[in-house]
Amino acid sequence: MSTAISLEIEGIEEVQELLGRNWKTPIQTAIKKTIFTLERVAVQNTPVVTGTLRRSYQHEFGDMEAEFGNYREYATSVEYTSRRNKGYFRKSVKEVDGKVQGIFEKEIELLIK
Repeated sequence: MSTAISLEIEGIEEVQELLGRNWKTPIQTAIKKTIFTLERVAVQNTPVVTGTLRRSYQHEFGDMEAEFGNYREYATSVEYTSRRNKGYFRKSVKEVDGKVQGIFEKEIELLIK
């Protein structure tokens, strides 16, 4: 993967203790919502010449983990060397970063209520 992000959850032990045996469902839902939010923002921020770079984002979900990125060989080059669009993926991650905690809190609150 040329440009990618991984998601690490801190404090998962506290969540397990708080939610008991149902703890995985809200966490997995929050992981998916986070990745889909990042994907939406990244696609919007990705520069367009032919549209191939925008269409090349992929995500993969596992048990309590997710992978998201762009598999195009030139994605890294555009990310780090493009004069006009330098840092489009990192900008997207920063935009979404402030929303991640809220996404997780909302999913946990829904289960607790």
